[in-house]
Amino acid sequence: MKKIFFSPDGCLRSGWQMALYMVVYFAVSQAVTMALSMVVNPLLLFLLGGVEGVRAWPGLMALNYILLAVVNLVAAWALAALFAALNKKRGVKLCFGVGGKGLRQLGAGLLAGAASMAVVAAMLYGFGDMRFTGFGFSPMLAVYLVLFITVGITEETLCRGVLQGALAGRVPAAAVVLVPSVLFGLLHFANPGFGLLPCLNIILVGVLFALVTLRSGSLAAAIGYHITWNFFQGNVFGILVSGTDTNAASLISGELTRANIWNGGNFGAEGGLYVTLLLVVSIALAWKFWPKGEAPAKAAAQLPNEA
Repeated sequence: MKKIFFSPDGCLRSGWQMALYMVVYFAVSQAVTMALSMVVNPLLLFLLGGVEGVRAWPGLMALNYILLAVVNLVAAWALAALFAALNKKRGVKLCFGVGGKGLRQLGAGLLAGAASMAVVAAMLYGFGDMRFTGFGFSPMLAVYLVLFITVGITEETLCRGVLQGALAGRVPAAAVVLVPSVLFGLLHFANPGFGLLPCLNIILVGVLFALVTLRSGSLAAAIGYHITWNFFQGNVFGILVSGTDTNAASLISGELTRANIWNGGNFGAEGGLYVTLLLVVSIALAWKFWPKGEAPAKAAAQLPNEA
């Protein structure tokens, strides 16, 4: 019976670990959300004079996003702590990237995400799929930045951290990259406009971030890439982010002139062939040229190279 649940190394088998991480991720997210609601909602009702006062309060959306950011960080911490406990005997750790090397990898990721979205925006506006409607500045930009920072940390901890780490060294390297990437794609199934091509593109994004993690030896580069991929997409260039409209808090405001397979329609650019082409090229470049970390074998995602 023990062999069903535990590997010869004494740690929980990969499949059970992955299932447990997903359960913990959703359970912690729901529990923290409920706990915050039980505190924040009554306080707002008291301070703002009832339901109508709350609905009329202009800071409500910002507060919701800030609370979501808190939920993200708590979920990421819970996943990292659980991974450390379950894999102690394997000597495997999540490497988030610290010190000068980690900061350089984070910076490289931030630049790569911003550059990627600049290319996408150039294609959308250049080929006439979007038209410029104006410039703007909103305090909500700071709120979205905080939100996307926590989204990057949480989703990379889950997909390129604990899920990839659970498989590392136990299955072929291709499966270490592909299985978490497919799950990453399926996590977006409830987003508006989700379909086959959007799912494929999100999977390719997962593959790209996985390869960046493999090359760099830490999660720092993928986290940075994820942050600016989302923020520049929605809050700099005014493009839908996986079906979510952030145009009200975007430096550049734009709107689709047509919906087609190239621009992704109501899912946004991530659902179109422009991004598919960009991702194929980016994956090839990352595999060949992304700067390696000082000691990548210490990262959980690097263990397939040792198998």
